[in-house]
Amino acid sequence: MHSSIEPAKKNSEVYCMSDYLSIFKRARSNKTITVEGNSFKTPYKKKEFKYNEIYDLKKLADETVFNRSKNNNGNQVKWLKIKRIRHLHEESSKIYFNYDMSVTFLYIDISKNTEPSQRLSTRVKKGKETTTPQTSVLKHFYLNSLPISEVKKRDLLSLCTKKIIPEECHGLYSSLPTATNQADRLPEPSIDEELSDYNP
Repeated sequence: MHSSIEPAKKNSEVYCMSDYLSIFKRARSNKTITVEGNSFKTPYKKKEFKYNEIYDLKKLADETVFNRSKNNNGNQVKWLKIKRIRHLHEESSKIYFNYDMSVTFLYIDISKNTEPSQRLSTRVKKGKETTTPQTSVLKHFYLNSLPISEVKKRDLLSLCTKKIIPEECHGLYSSLPTATNQADRLPEPSIDEELSDYNP
């Protein structure tokens, strides 16, 4: 996908997100379709997400997934070597997978707590202490639009004043929320890119 977007972006002026959307629309995948003898590269399907359409799946997984490392044979799961993953609705607590594209699948029982965990709650019922998984609700990851630093906004508004950014984009940059404690840096990667294998 990136190899298709870069040529579409070449020689294009980008001042706001809508400009990127236009680039994405011009990008084409390598897959072709034939209509009346003429071949065309198919466009990518695009979906623009707003901040209130993004959910905190990591928190949900932390509260509901208790086993990520051991398969049904008790062996370590090698995530980066998995070739296929299958999920069955009637067995929602199991993730089936294999390493070789065969018809034989191993599975991970995510409801099985293989190690001591702080994600279990205890309660007393009829004089007995039982351990049960906590119930969890899918929550929004962002409650508001993400702010930028005040310094960055001043720089952007300065570009607007100098007419480097087109006038039709000035309202967008003027309305950007800011935060005094917001740092100008890229977010930390969730996975170490130098790791040869991944064991969540």
